[in-house]
Formats: sequence, structure tokens, C-alpha cells
Amino acid sequence: MPLKSWRVDLGEFQIGVTRHTEKGVLVDFRVALLAWTGSGWECITRYDCAHGFAHRDVIGERGGLLYKQRFSGFSNEQIFDYGLRDLQKNYEAHLRFFRAN
Repeated sequence: MPLKSWRVDLGEFQIGVTRHTEKGVLVDFRVALLAWTGSGWECITRYDCAHGFAHRDVIGERGGLLYKQRFSGFSNEQIFDYGLRDLQKNYEAHLRFFRAN
């Protein structure tokens, strides 16, 4: 049951990553985009498979959790890879959306 956690440093942003595999199969994950607020790190959006399905939690600064974006027909591994690439590439756009909502 390997459990691995690490952070990807993007300056004023970080991506917190957790992967849990069993017999080579990804059974649980979290890929969270964090932004520095001056007093601490705040979660802007995250991909995970909590609640029994892979999804992205879309969060607003004023509205909190706005909705869960579902990904039907994809494996946890596919959503994990997609989420990590998305957050590395689009972190500024996610922050703009977060602040606008």
C-alpha cells in the first residue's frame, strides 16, 4: 500500500499531491492547487476521488465549494494525470476564477 505525497513549487502557488496505490493500482489521490495568501496557503481547486468517484472540486473565494466536476468513463490514473497537468499549466486561470466567485 504505497502512499506518496509531494509538492510542486510554482512560486506563489503550490500543487499538493497525494497518491495511494495498491498492487500497482491507483485507489486514492488528491491533487490540490494552493495559493499563498500572505498568511498561509489556501486551496483554490482540487482533483480527488473522495466520495467514491473522481472529480474536481470547483471552489470560489466567496462561495466556497461551488460544484463537483465529474469525469465519467475515466480511470483514477487518467484523472490524476489530467489534474496534475491542468494545475501546472492553468494555475493562474484557476486563481482568477476562484477570486471572481
